[in-house]
Amino acid sequence: MSLFNLFKKEKNMNQSNCISQESDTPIPFGMKISWLVVKEKDPNTVMKKLNCTDIEVSNWQSAFSHMQKMKKVFVTPCFNGYVLILNYNEPLENKELLQDIASKFEEIHYFSTHRIVDLSCWVKYINGKLMRSFYYVGEQGEIFWNEGELTNEEKEIGLTSSSFDLEAYDESTIYPNEEIVDALAAEWGVNLFLDEYQETKSTGFLCHL
Repeated sequence: MSLFNLFKKEKNMNQSNCISQESDTPIPFGMKISWLVVKEKDPNTVMKKLNCTDIEVSNWQSAFSHMQKMKKVFVTPCFNGYVLILNYNEPLENKELLQDIASKFEEIHYFSTHRIVDLSCWVKYINGKLMRSFYYVGEQGEIFWNEGELTNEEKEIGLTSSSFDLEAYDESTIYPNEEIVDALAAEWGVNLFLDEYQETKSTGFLCHL
């Protein structure tokens, strides 16, 4: 084994040793992060269907401290009938991944936000069929995805067809941003503040997806 590979192996072992398996309370999220939402009650079923590897139990604090450095996702317990997969960025570069995942579950959602580049993304599939997708990066002034009719939930939080017209700016119009993504995620299934789960400690799983 080369010195480089030995160093890499020792580094990975040290990171794993820092992962706590002691249950803690869920950490609210929604800023500068991408996440997948799967309608499924058992995270183990989700990981099996998604062929996850290098799985290790982790509490929330360890997951949020290490998932980006380890380039892993964090699979959460079930909330309101959904399992979340945090730090999943690949669909932004390869949307076909979502179609493949959607074929394995009754319902999935995908979200991403990043305020520095003004990124907003949301996607919804039901029974493998794309119902709605939107992906916008304000820094580039470009809409990459905008498919399907506005859902009732989008309308309820104030979005209209004008919200997706980059050339028709109006101060009275609500435009996509981080707060809109978080609000829509809550309307579609899981409130990212996780307020109602703060009395229950839990662990999830760090893994490769």
